[in-house]
Amino acid sequence: MHPDKVKREQVKKLTDLPNIGKAMEEDLVDIGITGPAQLKGVSALDLYKTLCRHQKAQHDPCVLDVFLSITRFMAEDPPRAWWKYTEERKAFCARDHLFAVTDIFGRTAAFERLINSISNKFASVEIIDPYDGHAYDFNDESEAYACFQKEIGLQSYIEKVNDHLLGRKILNQTLLGFSAGASAIWSASQHLKTFKHTKAVCFYSSQIRHLLDVTPEVPTVLYFSKTEPSYDVDEVIGQLSKTNHVTCHKTPYQHGFMNEHSLNFDQNGYEAYLAKLNRKNYVYTL
Repeated sequence: MHPDKVKREQVKKLTDLPNIGKAMEEDLVDIGITGPAQLKGVSALDLYKTLCRHQKAQHDPCVLDVFLSITRFMAEDPPRAWWKYTEERKAFCARDHLFAVTDIFGRTAAFERLINSISNKFASVEIIDPYDGHAYDFNDESEAYACFQKEIGLQSYIEKVNDHLLGRKILNQTLLGFSAGASAIWSASQHLKTFKHTKAVCFYSSQIRHLLDVTPEVPTVLYFSKTEPSYDVDEVIGQLSKTNHVTCHKTPYQHGFMNEHSLNFDQNGYEAYLAKLNRKNYVYTL
């Protein structure tokens, strides 16, 4: 219906909504939306992604504008023409996709809290972990390491991350990894030559000492712990600082300071670097 004709108190069916005609009604029904009430609290982007996935087609972005118009209307905004949302959609879609890669503890509630605290900066978020989403309740790091080695190991984790990145080329994205996840991203970064708008942020990769010949194809910020038991941090920083696209920082905290499950978790460090991650253009300013 044309937005000028919409009367909120008379909205009973989908075609009573602003900008919804017969064709768009059929698309909504196709993904399980049969009435206006189902749109309350629903993400327009989720609707759009569901439609594209269900119909195996990449719909015009203007469809997202329409979905914005109806979800906002159901959130008590006045009825507006779909093109009134075009600039907002363009600005939203210009934001990066966040590709977050966990450490050996996997996808814990603590990790999800960390990612959720920065997710508003991104258009979408994706988490990769060693265990395909299976949650383990590890007692300590040695138990987590033993499971990691048994279930996947670093080389297979690197291959998993690399295959996922190359299999789903996304134009604007930020890669964020911790420990083993940082090592996987660091290794994958050398294969991302065509990923012109991708950036990487890696926290305390201990295995990077074995990957010093990697030359990333995307801007990469490496955060090192204060010390590492297996290598000289300053020596590795000195070598990698000469590598193209690489910026190195030595933190005043120990390996694992961003992980609530680690013995080296540091609340002050966690909050400080969380604030950095929430900055605009943080990849270049950290």
